[in-house]
Amino acid sequence: MSDVEEDLLSVTDVKDYVYCPRVVYFRRVLRARERMGSQQSDARERHVRLHAKEARRRGIVPHSRELAHGEKSFGVRLVSRRLGLQGTLDCLVRIGGEYVPVDYKFTESDRGRVWTHHKYQLVAYAMLVEDNLSTTVRRAYAYYVPEELLAPVPVTQSSREFVKKILTRIRRIVRSEEPPAVRVDPSRCSCGLRWVCGRV
Repeated sequence: MSDVEEDLLSVTDVKDYVYCPRVVYFRRVLRARERMGSQQSDARERHVRLHAKEARRRGIVPHSRELAHGEKSFGVRLVSRRLGLQGTLDCLVRIGGEYVPVDYKFTESDRGRVWTHHKYQLVAYAMLVEDNLSTTVRRAYAYYVPEELLAPVPVTQSSREFVKKILTRIRRIVRSEEPPAVRVDPSRCSCGLRWVCGRV
């Protein structure tokens, strides 16, 4: 991607690390490319279509009267040199003086709750919003499209500190070039890098 600065980590790196640190190793150290199945390809295409639809409508954030009446920006590019972090947020809602990040997900939720790796991805986005707009973000949302579920993510000081620890650990992986332990049971892994995982 042309808008990615190579010396910065991405919000996707944070999500991937929490899901399984080896994903970060494969992408950042081995420069391995995902082999997407049809389900992953379809999800990516749906993401693009939804962005286009929302940008045209400037419409609602589904299932929230409060967010629906906020001022919305889509595909918001965020960079923080202080954090060494970057990302492009699906939707940023402004309600009065409050900013609320929203990220669209084309997977099922964790039985009505936000998956842990999605939670810290959203906290990372919140931290980028804070740095870029000199504000404090108190909450964010993951919108699970297949379920039409808007799931809240409180943004706390402890969750911010955990994201900082994740960034430190990712940089350690990149520096050492040593493969970390696998976090996900290979039989349950849905990652597009499974093809290389068994070779390391």
